[in-house]
Amino acid sequence: MASGAGRAAAMPMFTKLADVRKKAVRIVVGRVSSSKAGPIIDVEYSLRGNAIKGRLQVAESPDGHVWVPANKSPRVVAFIDRQNRFRWIGRLMAGPSLETGVIKVEGFFDFNAHTVGPGVMTMSQLRRYLARGTFHQRFRVTLTFPDGKGGLRRSKRTLTIGYDPFKRKATVYGPRWACLGNPQLMPLSWGRFSLRFYCRGSRRRLGLDGPITGMHKSGVILADVTPSDPVLYRREFDRYVRSAKHTQVRRVVRIVAGSRSWRLVLDKGIVDAAGRLHKARGASTSGTSSGKRYTSRYTYRFSGITLSVTTSNRPRGNHRLRFVQWADAGLVCTIRLAGSGAVPCRLRPAAPIWK
Repeated sequence: MASGAGRAAAMPMFTKLADVRKKAVRIVVGRVSSSKAGPIIDVEYSLRGNAIKGRLQVAESPDGHVWVPANKSPRVVAFIDRQNRFRWIGRLMAGPSLETGVIKVEGFFDFNAHTVGPGVMTMSQLRRYLARGTFHQRFRVTLTFPDGKGGLRRSKRTLTIGYDPFKRKATVYGPRWACLGNPQLMPLSWGRFSLRFYCRGSRRRLGLDGPITGMHKSGVILADVTPSDPVLYRREFDRYVRSAKHTQVRRVVRIVAGSRSWRLVLDKGIVDAAGRLHKARGASTSGTSSGKRYTSRYTYRFSGITLSVTTSNRPRGNHRLRFVQWADAGLVCTIRLAGSGAVPCRLRPAAPIWK
C-alpha cells in the first residue's frame, strides 16, 4: 500500500465522481472475498467493461486496504481501474437491494474516510451517469418531529426536492415559508440528508436533517428529516414557518438535582439559580461495548460546571435535537460543580426562548 506512517493523522480523502467514471474501466456487481493474491470479486454482472460472471482476481487499491467481512460479504458495486486495482466501492446504504435501494460510493483509506462526491445514488442514476455523464436527483422527504417521549414521530408532511449536485442547485417543490428560501442541500457524501433554508439579511434560518431511508418505486430517493436548526415540535414548526417575526428559537433544558436546578440554554451555557451564565467550554464523547450493547458517555464542560450523560440509545441528529430528546425522556445525568463532587441529576424539558 502506498502510504507512510506520517499519514496516521491524515485528513479525509475525496474523489470526484467524474474521476471515478473516467478511471474505472470495469465496474461489476458481486461479492468480495480475500485471498493471498488480493481481493476476489464473485461477479454477478457487469455495468462496464468485459468482466463475465464468475471469480475475478483484482489488486488492492493504492489508497488503502479492502476490508472483507469475516462472514458472508454483502453485494457491492466494485470499481476497477486500468491496472486492475479495486479503487472504489458502492455499498447498500438504504433499501432492500442495490437495484431497489440507495447506494453509497466511497474509496478506501486506512487513516480516515475516503468520500466520493456526489457519492449517494440509485443504481439507475449510476447507470445513467456512466452512459451519458448526466446526473440529476429527486428526493421526497417526510418531516418528523419530537414526540415528547424521547423519540421522533413521522408526520404526513412531505417536500420534494430536485437537485443538480454538479451545479449544487436545489429546487424545493412544496409549501412556501415566510422568509425561508435560498435552499441549499449539503453534500450527501457523509450519508445524511441535510437541507438548509435562509432569510436574506437576517439570522433567521431552518435546517432539516435526517437519514436517507430508501428509494420509491418511481426512483425518487426517500429521507426522514427533523427540524434541527432550530429544533422545533410540530406546533412550534407551524408558528415558525408561517411568520418571519422570529429569527431565533433557543432550546432550554432544565437540570434538576434534588431541590436544586439549572437552565441549560443550548449553544450558550448553563444559567444557575443566581442568574449567572456558565459559558460552554467544550464537549467529548466516549463509548464502551458489551456484546451487542453499546453505551455512550457524553461530557459537556462549562465554566465551573461539568455535565455528563450516559445512554445506550443512539440519538439521531445534532446536539440540540439530542438534548431535546433526552429531556423529553427524563434522562438521568450527573453534574459536577467546581470544588465539589458529582451528584445525580435528571434532564427535563423547558419552554424555548423565542427571539
